[in-house]
Amino acid sequence: MNTHFVITPGKNNENIFYRRDRLVQFIQNLENTSKVIIVSTKEIGFKIGELNIIDNKKSFLLTATYPKNILKYIFQKKAVRGILDHYEKNSRNYLWYTYPIYDSLLNATMWDKVIYDCSDFWVESEKSNTGLDCLKRHLIKKTQENIISGADICFASSLKLKKIIKKHQKEAILIENGVNYKFFQKKLVNSELNNNKGVTLGFIGGLKSWKLNYNLLLVISKLRPDWKISLIGKIYGEEIDTYKSLLSQPNVIKMDEVDVSEVPRYLSEFDLGILPYLDNEYNKGVFPLKFFEYLAAGLPVVGCGLPSTLHYCEEGIYEHTENDAVRFVEACERALAWGDHYKDQRLALAKEADWEKKFQTMWDLVRAD
Repeated sequence: MNTHFVITPGKNNENIFYRRDRLVQFIQNLENTSKVIIVSTKEIGFKIGELNIIDNKKSFLLTATYPKNILKYIFQKKAVRGILDHYEKNSRNYLWYTYPIYDSLLNATMWDKVIYDCSDFWVESEKSNTGLDCLKRHLIKKTQENIISGADICFASSLKLKKIIKKHQKEAILIENGVNYKFFQKKLVNSELNNNKGVTLGFIGGLKSWKLNYNLLLVISKLRPDWKISLIGKIYGEEIDTYKSLLSQPNVIKMDEVDVSEVPRYLSEFDLGILPYLDNEYNKGVFPLKFFEYLAAGLPVVGCGLPSTLHYCEEGIYEHTENDAVRFVEACERALAWGDHYKDQRLALAKEADWEKKFQTMWDLVRAD
């Protein structure tokens, strides 16, 4: 039997399923899994939390808590000791890193395999250049380097992240983010909610000022007042002035985050899925979860600021354009003209990107000698 330890950055929003959450679900359902230890962190207190049974009674959440986020990179001994208390002597033990922390675990000798699944540009995830954030960035960088060096196999969710891992003399296997295709096909509806009242450009996901180009959307809303721009998701960080101006436009609709089970229904209301990302260093490593979700809903997609998606540009499927409102509008017009003519191709591409297939590929490679 197999015991899996999955190192994560912390508890995420209840309504968002990240790649790491999907990975845990997949591991839980493997025939030979006896136990999954999910290691998380919080910024309260200073102790190792108790194990809590979650989901299908195979998984346990181990929480290490700290008074300040940065201390989890410096004071690891107690956390590592608490984690190692739960390994199984008569089991194959797999250590999965989905976040660069607790590299001291690499010194333990009981791991059958160590895996690093890099799905974010963690070094660039700190938003400011304050002394504390610069120190944290340095600690993340050093920790990630140690994990890359100590891992038996590395995966990357984008070409940029694959190149970063290769800089440390380790090859990474590209496994881009995917979609729960079967779920989307069960939940999609033939929506009549638009009622032929015009075009709706839609974005669903976290609204983050360091990722999304609000100014681009603001200009687009003025250039095409006959189009509706629908934004669905939780706002993260400070509400900047551009974001407030965007929401004040009469053709911009903002909704709070919706339950994951409702996402397909809301996508059915869009005519076009948009990915309006900024041109910055962080976004160079992003392969958005929304990409294949849009395609699984049968939608054409238009994006910018995402070099990781360029190889999917194809008529009927995806337009990637410059971070310029006029060019973005032109790309949207071309994509809207495709209509449903290429819908089968979009669905076929999304079907090949099903999470189950991607994780099975990863697991097959992990098990290979």
